[in-house]
Amino acid sequence: MPVVHPSSTDAYRDAVNKALALLTQDQRGGMPNIEVVPPVGPFETTAPSPRFGRQTVDGYSDTVNKDPNIYITGNSDNYHKAQQGDKQALIRLASDIVHERAHLEHGKDEMQAYDAQLAILKALGADQKLIKSVQASRDFVASPEAQLVGGIPQ
Repeated sequence: MPVVHPSSTDAYRDAVNKALALLTQDQRGGMPNIEVVPPVGPFETTAPSPRFGRQTVDGYSDTVNKDPNIYITGNSDNYHKAQQGDKQALIRLASDIVHERAHLEHGKDEMQAYDAQLAILKALGADQKLIKSVQASRDFVASPEAQLVGGIPQ
C-alpha cells in the first residue's frame, strides 16, 4: 500500500485509503506515495479551462521536475464528498490517483492517463454520469479547441 504523506492529516489520509481500498492489489501495485495538500498547496490547485472557467483540479503530478509523488487537492468538491464516504466520489478519487500514476509512468500524455482513468471507473462500477464527465474531459483535451489554447495544464 502506498504511503499517504505524514503531513496529510488523518481525515485527509482516511479518504485516500478508502479510495485505494477499492482497487485490486494488482491495481495498487507500484503505487507511488500520495500527499493530500490542504487548500493552499505547493502548486496552484485551480486550472483555467476555456469551456468550464476556472475549476479546482482533483489531483496532479509534477512530471516536469520528476517528482515521484501524486498530489490530491484537499479543496476539491469531489475530495470533500469522498471524505464523507460518498461511493461515487471515492471511485472518482481512486480513478484520479490512477490517472496521475499514468502521468508518472508515461509522462504528460493525457490520452493515456484518461484511458487508464476510464478503465478503472468502468471496473469499479462508476455511474454513467461520472464516466461521461471524465470522457467529456478526455474528449476536450483531444479537441482542436484545447490544442489552440494549450490543452489542460499538467
